[in-house]
Amino acid sequence: MTMLVSYWDAGWILLDVTDPARPTVVRDHDFPSPNIAGVSPPEGNAHQAFWSSDRRFVIASSEDFAPFRLSGDIVSGPFAGQQFNTVVASNTRAITPQQPLIGGRGGGRPPRGGGLPTYYVGLACDPLPQAPTTNAVALVQRGTCTFAVKGQNVQAAGYTAGLVFNSAAVGNCEGASGMSVTERLTIPLIGVVPRSLGFAILGVSGYNPANCPTGANPSLPAVGTRGADILIESEFDAWGYVHLLDGATFREIGQYAVPEALTPGFSTSFGRLSVHEVKTDSRPGMNLAYVSYYDAGARVLQFGPGGIREVGSFIDVGGNNFWGTFPHYLGTDPNIRPIAQTTERPLLLFSDKDYGLYILRYTGPESAP
Repeated sequence: MTMLVSYWDAGWILLDVTDPARPTVVRDHDFPSPNIAGVSPPEGNAHQAFWSSDRRFVIASSEDFAPFRLSGDIVSGPFAGQQFNTVVASNTRAITPQQPLIGGRGGGRPPRGGGLPTYYVGLACDPLPQAPTTNAVALVQRGTCTFAVKGQNVQAAGYTAGLVFNSAAVGNCEGASGMSVTERLTIPLIGVVPRSLGFAILGVSGYNPANCPTGANPSLPAVGTRGADILIESEFDAWGYVHLLDGATFREIGQYAVPEALTPGFSTSFGRLSVHEVKTDSRPGMNLAYVSYYDAGARVLQFGPGGIREVGSFIDVGGNNFWGTFPHYLGTDPNIRPIAQTTERPLLLFSDKDYGLYILRYTGPESAP
């Protein structure tokens, strides 16, 4: 007995669960490099996957609400040259090639002054003194209060941005993650980045990640300490998209994205153009997938050894925000008339987060590419 698992950054994994108490890995998937937008290293968020009716193929959705990736450089101090990747918190100002953080290149433009100065502001759970200089970045330690409170205090103090590094709490330390902010900020709140990066930006030598949280590490400097200058850049890497895998090897056969999801001009102000969920047609020999694509609507994909292509689409006049998708076969019953015995096309059920349930029917071609 096997289980197909969607494992976010780790991709898709096939487990042997003959003994559910001792699952073992049969095979796994690696995101191809470069990605569908031509960007390396690859990155994906394996959200869902379904077998084709004959199990020869896997159709999988890699959900991604962030069509940009952020990269950073320490450009001064003892750790100059160290690079890092990070993200901007939800509900804060985005950093894009069209709207760079001051000091970033933004779409290939040369650096403006080589980076921005950083200042350590501690936990930032209470109101802060005004930023010492213009275009400064507040370096914030995670913990004690919410990310929203930290961001509000950093913004009120006149900082251009905040960069949050992880705490020494169990399970944090070298972890990197995004942040959810409940109240809108007009500045970017960046991170969470590993704790070691916070020490590097502050120029503190001798920090050992292996000693966090229980071992000895240097102390953080006093609040108000100036850190290194940093450079933050943004690169378009597409919205989330669909993968077609070989069911026997998990080798990637093809990929699909709506055209707008690969176009930088649609990266903002056009809604979320990421894939969400996918279901395959259960009828024998029907290699069709029914895909919910948030603001890009409903899509029908045809797949086979030759790849994957769109053969049908639906977007309502007022737009859509499709979440779930499911093919429903009228007149079938697993005990009386199973799906394998029907040739009738299913009704396609799509749940819309704004408008409720849509019932559609696909009328296009059904042969595989």
